[in-house]
Amino acid sequence: MHCEICGREISWGYLIEIEGARLVACADCAERGVIIRKVWDRPLADRKKKTVSTDEEKKEVVLVEDYGQRIREGRERVGMTLEELAKRLHVREGYLHKVEEEELVPTDDLAKKLEKALHIKLFEEISEDEVQLPVADEEGTGLTLGDVVKLSWRREG
Repeated sequence: MHCEICGREISWGYLIEIEGARLVACADCAERGVIIRKVWDRPLADRKKKTVSTDEEKKEVVLVEDYGQRIREGRERVGMTLEELAKRLHVREGYLHKVEEEELVPTDDLAKKLEKALHIKLFEEISEDEVQLPVADEEGTGLTLGDVVKLSWRREG
């Protein structure tokens, strides 16, 4: 993935809005607009997932993108310090801090423990029918700003 402002290759960045246009930007360029959320270079399909079968359709469960914020808010809501939570879950405080800061992705086991201890949801269901952003067009030139606008209109309309 590349920053759509400076062109630098990045493994994660921010979805930002500048004068109505939504762009993926590196941490340095993100300050030029309004930050909407953090994004990763791996597509949704490559994020940690498990499959849940239902009668209607097959669904996948993936880790939410704002897991760090949810963990921090849940911990603060139950009145625990980072040190107390780390001791309760038998993990190092530094590791848990990096998970809260979204520098590290928690293991499925740790995420389940966090959900239970903090009464939060860290996994979300997605259906296989969800729209995935194309990585290249027919000529292989990649996703353009026009493609993004078309996809946005389809989702809103």
